[in-house]
Amino acid sequence: DGHAWSKVETGVSAVLFGVWGSGADDVYAVGELGLVLHYNGLGWTTVDTGTQFEFWGAWGTSPHDVFFFSDADGVLHFDGQHFRQANISSRQSFNYGMGVNSIDLFTMEYEGQGLLHFNGTDWGIVSVPPVTNFSIWATRAKTYLGGRQGSIVTFDRHCASRETHCFDRW
Repeated sequence: DGHAWSKVETGVSAVLFGVWGSGADDVYAVGELGLVLHYNGLGWTTVDTGTQFEFWGAWGTSPHDVFFFSDADGVLHFDGQHFRQANISSRQSFNYGMGVNSIDLFTMEYEGQGLLHFNGTDWGIVSVPPVTNFSIWATRAKTYLGGRQGSIVTFDRHCASRETHCFDRW
């Protein structure tokens, strides 16, 4: 109603760690034991991901382009019909992810000890300061990491306005 928070019934009692949506009728919630819930505007349904590992976050660009970040299965990409595991050489736990678009995406390893960037083809390691980071936000021009003891670090990506892709600015 725009005036107060209200509880939404999901039909599950599992812990949920992350929520992302592309609109009011396309929302995903992720949690323990491989749980992914999808809201279609009418109700919540469980989505079979094929894994029992925890999901800590989700991010996408549309209902047919969603990335899920797992503590043991790495990154899964959902194309609206199928889940595919991302080909990442690091088998770390990935807690969160954020992107500018589907070919300019970041994922953060457990407790922010590492950051990877996806350029649409490959995942590459991004050098970050030696602080523990827990959150990320990115634009074409800057990326921000938030962490312990009030730390925020930023990286100027030097993306010129005439460029359509600036994922090579690291």
